[in-house]
Amino acid sequence: MTGSELAEVAIIAASGDATGMPTNDVKSTEERHLERDRKKPQDKMREAEEVYLLMHRNCRVSRNIRANWYFEHLDKPVQIYSGPNDMSNEMLVYGMTPVDGAVEEHVGNEQLLFTRNTKMIFFAKLYRQVYVLDLSPSTLVADDEAGCCLFTLLIEHFKACLYSLTRQMVLPGKQLTLRPAIYLTVLVYTPYLTFEEKTV
Repeated sequence: MTGSELAEVAIIAASGDATGMPTNDVKSTEERHLERDRKKPQDKMREAEEVYLLMHRNCRVSRNIRANWYFEHLDKPVQIYSGPNDMSNEMLVYGMTPVDGAVEEHVGNEQLLFTRNTKMIFFAKLYRQVYVLDLSPSTLVADDEAGCCLFTLLIEHFKACLYSLTRQMVLPGKQLTLRPAIYLTVLVYTPYLTFEEKTV
């Protein structure tokens, strides 16, 4: 075998087979990354499906502030806040659910990846609700099909609405209980009730 043939054999042995294709011993970068992920599945961060954000009660959290929070935390890990009440932050993460995870799963202090597919849910510690009830004479007319008056159905549905409104909410992730303050106003309209004072 001549010197040129020996050099050609050495090149083939170093780079691959005689066709120029790499041998099975040489792995691509993607294959090495996949193998590394398979060896360390516990190091792979899970994605967040829902993130529950508590809005500050002493400042107005506008849409621009919410959008800024979204872009600042996009493709970054987020964690449930477990410290004391922080009055400097406009929004704090108080609950999370992972992708393909149960709602009652206890995430604890685990960090989840906030992606563009993550749903943001905002809530507050103070709510103001205003209800306007129409008690005009037409609500007291009996309905033959329903077997009752519209007034009866109106009161029953209003009662069920108030009951659902006052129920406590358990935030997922750390099972924190939310008990917000609710300021309720009920206005009743009827044409037979008038006031001598002029309305403003």
